[in-house]
Amino acid sequence: MAFHDFTNMIFSPDDFAHLKIPLEYILSATNNFDEENGIGTSGIGKSYKGQLSWSGELFDIDADRLNKDLEDREQRFWMEISILSNLKHKNVVSLVGFCDENDEKIIIYKYDNKRGSLHQYLSDPMLLTWVGRLEISVGLANALSYIHYDELRDFSVIHRKIASGNVLLNESWEPKLYYFDISIKIKASQRHHSFHTSKPEYVFGYGDPTYIETNIVNHKSDIYSFGVVLLELLCGRISIIDNRGDNQLVSLAISLYREKKLISIIDKELLKQMDLHSFNMFADIACECLDEERSRRPNIDDILPRLEKALELQLKPQNYLKVHRYEIGASLNNYLSDSMRLTWVRRLEISVGLANALSYIHYDELRDFSVIHRKIANVIVLLNDNWEPKLSGFERSMKIKASQRHHSFHTNKVWGVKGYIDPTYIETKSVNHKSDMYSFGIVLFELLLGYRNERLAPLAINLYREKKLINMIDPQLLKQMDSHSFNMFADIAYECLDNERSRRPNIDDIVPRLENALELQLKPQNYDNNSIVEGTSSSSIEKKFQHLKIELQAIKSATNEFDDSHCIGKGGFGEVYKGELVHSKGQSVVALKRLNRTFGQGDIEFWKEIIMLSSYRHNNIVSLLGFCDDCGEKILVYEYASRKSLDLYLNNKDLTWVQRLEICIGAARGLAYLHNPGQTQQRVLHRDIKSSNILLDENWNARIGDLGLSKFGPANQLYTFLFSNAVGTIGYVDPLYAETGLLTKESDVYSFGVVLFEMLCGRLCFDSNHDKCQPLIGLVRKCYQQKTIEDIIFGNIKDEINPHSLKAFTTIAYECLNLQAQRPSMTVVVKELESALKLQEKDTDVEKVNREEKVERRGNAKGVNEEDFVKVRNRKNHGRGNYFQQKKQMFRPKETQNKGKDNGKNIGQFNMENGKGKENEIVQNSGIEGTSGNTSPPSLENKVDHDSKLVVDCFIINIKKPLAEEFQKWSQEMVQYFKSAVHRDGDYHRAVHVWIFAESTQQLLLQKRADCKDSWPGLWDISSAGHVSAGDTSLITARRELQEELGVTLPNDAFELLFVFLQECVTNDGKFIDNEFDDVYLVTTLDPIPLEAFTLQESEVSAVKYISVEEYKHLLANGDPHYLE
Repeated sequence: MAFHDFTNMIFSPDDFAHLKIPLEYILSATNNFDEENGIGTSGIGKSYKGQLSWSGELFDIDADRLNKDLEDREQRFWMEISILSNLKHKNVVSLVGFCDENDEKIIIYKYDNKRGSLHQYLSDPMLLTWVGRLEISVGLANALSYIHYDELRDFSVIHRKIASGNVLLNESWEPKLYYFDISIKIKASQRHHSFHTSKPEYVFGYGDPTYIETNIVNHKSDIYSFGVVLLELLCGRISIIDNRGDNQLVSLAISLYREKKLISIIDKELLKQMDLHSFNMFADIACECLDEERSRRPNIDDILPRLEKALELQLKPQNYLKVHRYEIGASLNNYLSDSMRLTWVRRLEISVGLANALSYIHYDELRDFSVIHRKIANVIVLLNDNWEPKLSGFERSMKIKASQRHHSFHTNKVWGVKGYIDPTYIETKSVNHKSDMYSFGIVLFELLLGYRNERLAPLAINLYREKKLINMIDPQLLKQMDSHSFNMFADIAYECLDNERSRRPNIDDIVPRLENALELQLKPQNYDNNSIVEGTSSSSIEKKFQHLKIELQAIKSATNEFDDSHCIGKGGFGEVYKGELVHSKGQSVVALKRLNRTFGQGDIEFWKEIIMLSSYRHNNIVSLLGFCDDCGEKILVYEYASRKSLDLYLNNKDLTWVQRLEICIGAARGLAYLHNPGQTQQRVLHRDIKSSNILLDENWNARIGDLGLSKFGPANQLYTFLFSNAVGTIGYVDPLYAETGLLTKESDVYSFGVVLFEMLCGRLCFDSNHDKCQPLIGLVRKCYQQKTIEDIIFGNIKDEINPHSLKAFTTIAYECLNLQAQRPSMTVVVKELESALKLQEKDTDVEKVNREEKVERRGNAKGVNEEDFVKVRNRKNHGRGNYFQQKKQMFRPKETQNKGKDNGKNIGQFNMENGKGKENEIVQNSGIEGTSGNTSPPSLENKVDHDSKLVVDCFIINIKKPLAEEFQKWSQEMVQYFKSAVHRDGDYHRAVHVWIFAESTQQLLLQKRADCKDSWPGLWDISSAGHVSAGDTSLITARRELQEELGVTLPNDAFELLFVFLQECVTNDGKFIDNEFDDVYLVTTLDPIPLEAFTLQESEVSAVKYISVEEYKHLLANGDPHYLE
């Protein structure tokens, strides 16, 4: 089946196969189109919301299910998909995919319309203020300008369904243009032409009269419809005033406009907010759009700057100060995560104000009725310019007799805001004032923790009970809190969420307690030292960074008044320009990022980036050179990255594999620094890691940029959990973070893993220009699991990659995409990427490495001589000073170790302290070259009189005179020697011990030996251990044992050789003789590896746990029978 559009080009459903989503996924996402998921009905079908897991990503979706009796159903379905698959704009709905299966035709949009359609708010001047209406008008004009013409596209779109009901609003009140099912797609070169249609298609009340009369349509028909929407926004009412449709707003408004009486039909509350010049300009635009003579209507590109000017006039200081904060669409929800503006003191004051409002509506002695609100939530708490809360949203409230205020009432349906509804009300449909108390408790916890989440209640309750609430609070907010104020507030919030409704407090009990919490906070010792309250003013921040300030005139001169020729890019913050400036570090070419508020970012992101980049300096973090905050302009000045961003080079044929690895390592080091900056600095969680935020200088050095969305986390903590409204970029954002708002440093690790695979595959994770490609991560998971990852490697680097380098790279990259608890830290990622680079640069295979290691270890089997040990120590511990010397003290065996307490003895005394000759003591005491004392094993001098056997690497070597000759013939007369025979006969052999040590918590990992073990069953032992097999090196064995016993695979350089010692003991009534030389390795991790990440070998290990070093020493010193000494 094929379809035609007005471009005379044929398109087929097969062209969009990459967007097809199976019906079973849609059914799962919408709970089989459950009515509770329904979000609206239109003339073409019904819409459902849901969460869709697709190609490794989680989307909030709006699934539009087309009616089966819809006229031209097939054509309209495919037209919508054809157009939206090629449109990408912040004010145009985003297409996720479609379903065409079992006679179902479903269009899947990204659900970004939580506030519903524009027409719902036209008559509400409190929620939809005049500033908000101007901003929506500008956004909608931008959408129209984009669909009418974009120079990067070869086609233009005439929408034909412009109406306030088809403009949907996201949580930030940004408009999204929907419904392109009857749109017309024409050639861009014909955008000034008119087209005849068989019948006019339009929305009643918004249709162009010329089109209705002649059946001829062009872009000016959309302008008429847009004019109707502008008039609706201006007057605060929909275009059809009554149900008959014969008394339209347009004719009335045009008549009054000509008589200069238009002001008479504008909502009085809305009129109070308007600047006269802004009003006049807006009214002129709207009426020009409605001109009956189509040719006289303005083009959208003429309208857009005029609307922006109307907004600018309204936002002048003298006007802006007249507008209440709630009148610019700002509910409490907008400020929850902003600890600089919504300080702890303000949160307490808002809580008290909201509690007073609830107390008033629940009961007032001068009234004969009481109110149960039923919709308490942060979004219906509006704030004026003094941050005073105003309770709104009474449309579902219940009005009852005051005398019945302690009664409960049964309802046919449960009303409320998801995430805030009293569980008892949901279960029983019985509601009372205590139901409001539950919702109020949720709002209190949101104010306390600084974020919103629909699953907050159970989480907050558990954290409160475990006394861990403090770990989840925004660190900047936490700094402001008095402990007594915090505890009192947390107690109140928790009591409001009691599952037993009768135990929840009354609002009149809560008000004085909240007032007391505020009073405690306002004590002089708390308020005067409140660093964040002092920092709420941008002027105080500006004063702190005065040395970085650059004059606006200098910037204008450097960019030739922001001339387009100097513009080098555009992002979420605004446009980026190139110029030469004098700054804090001298004079150089710089990059200047100019804030454009229409992109959604503003003062918070501006000052946050200044604070972060001034405090966190690293070779792989972009350098801030200065800023400008002058005349309404906010500009950040950075070191210029001459090669711009990494995303531009993903498919660059000249970018070699070694270069790609070096770039990845640099970026990883930068991110590792942000996660663990050291000293007392707070951890930084970036939240928007992607290839376009990794900048490259002339030498291809990578630098992490764009920290405006970052979050601070507490320093020196094992784990950092924050909750926030999920931000980031589709394709890169951690699915768990997107779903729950749970932000950890592992969220950044996931995003970085996506970037790693972009580098390997030479493409963006989502690429609309990539022919019929599926999202990258879904493809990666499939290929990785099927072991066909080579199939998706970028063609130009496929042949140059060393297979061992590829293995190391893909292993760590894929681990980054694991579940959060199983992802590596960025410190580990850096090490693994460095290992991949070494393998690539040396271009050696594993066998060669093993042979070299084997020779080295055999040379050391007689003990480690001083020269060899120093060489090993210097190689392994390069750059770490005495760090591992200190660790060696921790793990050195006791002088008389009685392992198993059964005739055991140990002669492996040694001293690893710094000092000349100390290393040689290992050699002497190992018993290989001979020592004095009865505790030593027979020396070789006593053995050479007759043939005897010495086991090295579990090979038996015949030892004969002269000694020097024999040690030159390591490879002669070697036979396999089995472990059972070794322990039966007491032959000397080699083994490895591996200790896993967590640096941040100073803990060791212990394993509990399986009950079926021959030796010491059921006792707690070292992290991992095992015998060296024939032909293997000690290091290979250490890696193998760790992988087999615990399921952990680590690179060679993760293992630090501490020392070698001889252990001799006899157990099991003499049946088990253990004479072994143990190579002791240390694996240091920054944080403990989560226990659930281990896969235990049941025949060897029954459990694992972490224990502090001090506690472990204490247990051994006291001879605890559950632990091996």
